[in-house]
Amino acid sequence: MSEAVEKVLDAKVSPGGPGYVYVLPRVKLSAKTRPIRKRDFDPIAAAEVQMKRVSAQYSYWLEEQESALRKAHRAFKKNPKDPVLYETLKAIIHEIKGNAPLLGSSAAGALACPMATAMERCTGNRIVHATFDLVVTAICSALRGKISENDHAFVDLIATLDEMNAKCASNDLQSGAKARSGSG
Repeated sequence: MSEAVEKVLDAKVSPGGPGYVYVLPRVKLSAKTRPIRKRDFDPIAAAEVQMKRVSAQYSYWLEEQESALRKAHRAFKKNPKDPVLYETLKAIIHEIKGNAPLLGSSAAGALACPMATAMERCTGNRIVHATFDLVVTAICSALRGKISENDHAFVDLIATLDEMNAKCASNDLQSGAKARSGSG
């Protein structure tokens, strides 16, 4: 027998059902990996401090996303019929929706969320194109930390986007019903 097999056999072995054997290490792994317990240690406060560090380290990402959003928006405004430009703008907004809150810009994420939904639901509707300028400007301001989620204008803009999404959803339902019935 090889030395490796002999070492495994020396370890504490526990049967795990037909054909399976669990090998348990001699030293509890949790004892080696458990965090050191300190008095008055608040894991939530420690996590918040770490998130602030991460946010500071990756703040350049917010600046890059603002620049990419502005560039994509300018290109889209020049040629709003181009589906590639529309998809590029939509992808950037989706990325901001997911990543901005993790990096300290929850306002940008909160604005990007209903806008991303609008871009999916309301494709081809004039109402989406009419709101791009306002929402892109607001998202860029939020990425720079100039808009708070408590601002009245922020709350009103989110409500407007939600209303727009509801209208687009009801239009989609009506269109689908007409298509199924053969009228329209």
